Amino acid sequence: MQTPLNRLPVPGDSVGPYLVLEQVGQGGQGHVYKAQCAGRWFALKFFQVRPAAPWGEHELDVLRRLEHPNVVRILGYGRWPDPEQGFLYLVMEWVEGLTLEDHAQVHGLSARQATTHTLKVARALGAVHAAGVRHRDVKPDNILMRGLDEAPILVDFGVAHLEGLSSVEGRGQMVGTREFFSPEACDFIWEHYGDGVLYRADVSDEVWALGVSLYWMLTGALPFGSRFTNPNMIKDIRDGMTVAPHERNSRVPAALSGVCMRLLEKDLEARFADMEAVGAALEAVLAGAEGDSHWDVPLVKTAPRPLPEPPSPPAVPMPPPSPMAKRSVWRRVLSHLLPTGVGVLPVRTLALETLRRAVPVLVLMLLAAVGTWLLAARPYAPESAPPSRSVVGNPTPDAGVFQAVAAGGKSAESSVAGAVPSLSSLPASESANTMSPTQQAQLKPDATSSLRSQRKTRRCVPDLKEVCLAGVCTVMLTGCPGAPVQQVVRPTPKLEECPPGSIETMRTTLGISIGDGVVTQFPGSRLEEPVTVHEGPTQVEMRQPLGKLPVGTILSGRLIFGEKRLYGRLTQAHRADGETFPVCIEFYQEGNPGMKLISGAGTDTFKVGYRPTVRSFIEFGVRQDD
Repeated sequence: MQTPLNRLPVPGDSVGPYLVLEQVGQGGQGHVYKAQCAGRWFALKFFQVRPAAPWGEHELDVLRRLEHPNVVRILGYGRWPDPEQGFLYLVMEWVEGLTLEDHAQVHGLSARQATTHTLKVARALGAVHAAGVRHRDVKPDNILMRGLDEAPILVDFGVAHLEGLSSVEGRGQMVGTREFFSPEACDFIWEHYGDGVLYRADVSDEVWALGVSLYWMLTGALPFGSRFTNPNMIKDIRDGMTVAPHERNSRVPAALSGVCMRLLEKDLEARFADMEAVGAALEAVLAGAEGDSHWDVPLVKTAPRPLPEPPSPPAVPMPPPSPMAKRSVWRRVLSHLLPTGVGVLPVRTLALETLRRAVPVLVLMLLAAVGTWLLAARPYAPESAPPSRSVVGNPTPDAGVFQAVAAGGKSAESSVAGAVPSLSSLPASESANTMSPTQQAQLKPDATSSLRSQRKTRRCVPDLKEVCLAGVCTVMLTGCPGAPVQQVVRPTPKLEECPPGSIETMRTTLGISIGDGVVTQFPGSRLEEPVTVHEGPTQVEMRQPLGKLPVGTILSGRLIFGEKRLYGRLTQAHRADGETFPVCIEFYQEGNPGMKLISGAGTDTFKVGYRPTVRSFIEFGVRQDD
């Protein structure tokens, strides 16, 4: 059977000589799979755009120019399932190990280890820059610690810039992760907000990002906080001051703290000029620390957390099913007609009992049919026009300089997660579709009468509705209502505090930091198919480990509909060993709480993606322009 062109691979598929084992990652550009060939493991990165994949071809061009032991290697590429029209995929070396972020939190780091890892990454970035490439998203989460020798491997060149290649460059876009933006990048945001000017990241931006990464390794904190804890983060990066690492953590050697602070100099003249200068400074402090045992003391005062055990195959105990789930109407009817204990009743008794139960049901169904005919025969008399509704909004920069770039030759860079800063102090742009009540009242009479004439000619189509009488349910057609059905306008959910003790439990018991995120999946959902959801209780299954919560952990909470997004606020984590923990985790997409709706806005049900990304927060939030 031929594989459909629009289907991405699933475990068990063969992609050329590679056998797909599992999906290990998913982002704005594509999907990453673990595959096997000739007894070895490989990483296959599929890009979702078909047949042209500008970002995939761009990453291919970048990686083919790079050759360094601390940079991920590309081994090949192709298209699947069709060699011409299929999805573009890259074949890369499989790096077995944790990200530097997870490695530091699980095993802990000493000052010597942090310095050594940073030195190797600086040397790798020096080679990247020499090839005319800017990574543009340097951070601990894009550095894999190879388990064999604990060598840091720089990965994810999906938003990298290659000199002389502008086919996928966007206008007025900022790519990368905002916590790692340099002061000059933040200045650019203020000066060129909304004017469509392209920001070109330079070596100085990568020096700064490496400094933020080193600061985090030394202190366990970001120098200017995160978007989740500091609403003025971008402003503070531009103008604020940060505490030196050795002042925040007394175990950090003063010499190493000085190097870190020079990486974070706001003045470009004072900051290291390039990665060669960074490497020389790090080598110097390492040489001066030779034989000093203080450099080998763990920087984190608490004992290192053990690596979570891999999840076991047994089934995960599931919380009770959501009360919002509806049973089949006919199943309920049959369950009423057929008595319990059918297998132990004689045939004659069963027939009499069934007939006795069926008579009232048939009478009710006849009455329902008559009511349906009477309602359907009633003439439709439209009422006056419904009151106008003003659209109230406070657009954020996401709608301006940071908006996603549409298809059609423009860049897809802005679709990368973490690329959209939150700048509450920037001027809000006006919505083209917004009308105040006064403006709506000034509509011309002929426009109003035109709208009314359209309503008068609306055809009456009875609705299919479930009717339950005395515990018995059937299906009937209801007549047209007296006025047009209006779209439901849902208020934006309010901010909400986390469950008592959840933040402390996540931090101390589960080893989850604020802002940590993983991919989850609605139980029972099918691969790549949208999921229909209802407002109310919900649960999702973790597809990646999070702290001491393994794959398969069930997160339960509730769904709340906003006007434009679905908010999932998850308050409990149910682990496979039977333990339950309070948590503060919610759906998160494109730099904001909640996830986008695929269809169904304004109704009682919505369709959303089958794999929500979730993150831990200090409170349940909302998107500002929802």
